[in-house]
Amino acid sequence: MITLKDFFILHGKAVGQERVVKPFHDLIFARLTQVILGRLPDGKRNLAICLPPRHGKTLISQDFLLFTLGLFPNSNNIIVSYSLDLALRSISAVRNVIQQEWYEKLFGKIVDKTCINKADIFTTKAGGQVYSAGIGGGIAGYGAGVKNQKYGGCILLDDVLKSQDSKSTTEREKVNQLFTDSIISRSNTSNTPIILIMQRLHKYDLVGYLQENFSEDWEFLQIPALDDNGKAIWEETFSTAKLEKLKEINPHAFYSQYMQAPIIEGGQVIKPEWFKYYSYLPNDLTTMFITSDTAMKTKERSDYSVLSCWVTNNINLYHVATRRGKWEAYDLLKETVEFWKEMQNAVAGLTPSGLYIEDKASGTGLIQTLQNKTNIPVFPVQVAKDKLQRVNDVLPYIVSGRLYFRDSPDAPYNQEIISECMCFTNNDTHLHDDIVDTITMALKLTIADGTVSIYDVLED
Repeated sequence: MITLKDFFILHGKAVGQERVVKPFHDLIFARLTQVILGRLPDGKRNLAICLPPRHGKTLISQDFLLFTLGLFPNSNNIIVSYSLDLALRSISAVRNVIQQEWYEKLFGKIVDKTCINKADIFTTKAGGQVYSAGIGGGIAGYGAGVKNQKYGGCILLDDVLKSQDSKSTTEREKVNQLFTDSIISRSNTSNTPIILIMQRLHKYDLVGYLQENFSEDWEFLQIPALDDNGKAIWEETFSTAKLEKLKEINPHAFYSQYMQAPIIEGGQVIKPEWFKYYSYLPNDLTTMFITSDTAMKTKERSDYSVLSCWVTNNINLYHVATRRGKWEAYDLLKETVEFWKEMQNAVAGLTPSGLYIEDKASGTGLIQTLQNKTNIPVFPVQVAKDKLQRVNDVLPYIVSGRLYFRDSPDAPYNQEIISECMCFTNNDTHLHDDIVDTITMALKLTIADGTVSIYDVLED
């Protein structure tokens, strides 16, 4: 009898695209076969597969449906993705293959003109169906599985969380809630399996949610891109060298998407042990610049305005100096100009290339005045309103030791910096975050975004 692995290889040959099967693919095929047979460990019925990008997720998920439809043409299946468009592409690929000659020779003709054939659903001659939907779309009226049949189809969750939405607490919780409110109820029988295939994106993505709340029902197969010996599991697709480079320049993507082990992000405590300290600046510095966060006009008496100078070699970010105070508009302008002049000679061989100011409240007035009355190159910066999100965006770089301060915790302003970072909370109950704002801005402007592209570096 043909196996899922056999079918996967045969499909590649049939379309002239020979497929490579690595040991980790064998693990996936074995687990999916256990799903079909109802033999997952400890009597579990549902399976979550976490594997890195470009490691065969799409081909495997589609071939699983094609294989089970061939064996069980009366099965009822639902495909759910983060968008309807993605789900429609998946169902279209499956529908096209089952009508190809090589597939019909293998399993017989399972669809004909009497079957329903719409963009989001098709049926089989045996009464089976495949339905597709976006995670937020309505799937009421459709179910997966066939009663009184050991295997009668599945609910296939294929990339239900978009990468760019993973940093949003609202978007993550929406997906997790939709799973509980809608997806679970679409099973026609108690033994209808749910199969989730995705790359890890966040500690509290759907896999994390399932591990915390439904672990007794789920088998988790998490496949890291590097094996226990530190070697790439698919060298030809994503080499060990590229993975090590990714770890260096974007630790969050490396640990989450490629190692299936999301690191803890901000919103709890920014730990001072994550900071690094330098005695001498490196010789390969390329850029020097200043970031500024100014006090809100309605809180001038309580908030600080902060100016921070930085240098970078496009890999690490080094703090040079900080000036902080509670200044009215006139004094804020004076302090800013003086700090700019002072930084001209702060680092040998470099002068500030620009002054980046958060474009809000008193910062807007400062930007306009500097642009009209000085020759300082001023750049307005629009930032996310959610301060926690700003920290989350750059925290992986801090955790991985990419942010350096001078000499030791006793250097000028280091105590204030460390204190403010330690006091930063995830519910905005901290007293000040002005220094934190200049740090996140500096990281976003350089090593975390813009100055160096992650994928450009990987291709070097």
